[in-house]
Amino acid sequence: MTKQFNTDPGHGGIKIPFQIYLTGFVFSLLLATPNIYASTNHQEHLDTNNRIDYCLDLHAGSNLVSFYALPDDRSVSNVLASLHNQATEIIGEGIAATHINDQGWAGSLTTINPYSGYWIKTNSDASLCLSEATLIDPHSLYELHAGSILVSFPFAGSINIGDALPDEIEGDITSNISEGVAASYIETQGWTGNLQSMEGGKGYWMTATKPITFSFNIPEPSVLILLIIGLAMTPTRKHKVATPLGHCIP
Repeated sequence: MTKQFNTDPGHGGIKIPFQIYLTGFVFSLLLATPNIYASTNHQEHLDTNNRIDYCLDLHAGSNLVSFYALPDDRSVSNVLASLHNQATEIIGEGIAATHINDQGWAGSLTTINPYSGYWIKTNSDASLCLSEATLIDPHSLYELHAGSILVSFPFAGSINIGDALPDEIEGDITSNISEGVAASYIETQGWTGNLQSMEGGKGYWMTATKPITFSFNIPEPSVLILLIIGLAMTPTRKHKVATPLGHCIP
């Protein structure tokens, strides 16, 4: 299966056309879900077992990232293996590791946590690529302590910040900061700032007024159009098509 992202501004969101190859024919899918967006900083290939191959594009310097899918071996040395000597440092919340040539990674950060964000410092533009990575449960529970905490976003696309966070906790989270962008929550106005959506592959510094346990709001696709005529051409075969959220349509 091949999935191709294209971003096309639509009504309240971005339409995401797909091309899926089945038995020699090309069929089109269209996902048009308000406030759900295609991600533009990474490329990915899905299979029907919720495992993906994907890459995050990094620039020279410090990159604030997270992972929405991870391989079984979550050690820093394995997850960052594709960067070779291009990565010099990785920093999490209160932990860090440094890459030493000919010795590998050394420091207090040894394993990647799927619920945390990380600063990865590189000496040049690079692609961090992972193979056979298992998608993180998008409804995982996040536990925030009072103050600032560095978190991930467990979704391959992006969602408007006000839709991604449960309404009941928005007043308890006062700010959300990513690389070069930020938003503050004002009770009478909602979220304001240049951070408009949360995106898989990015890391976020959230500031909470008290300990909070929550799950992100990851909606199901609201519209998924299949060209039924094309699928009906092979009625004796069963096809499983992976959707953008990792679910399969039999």
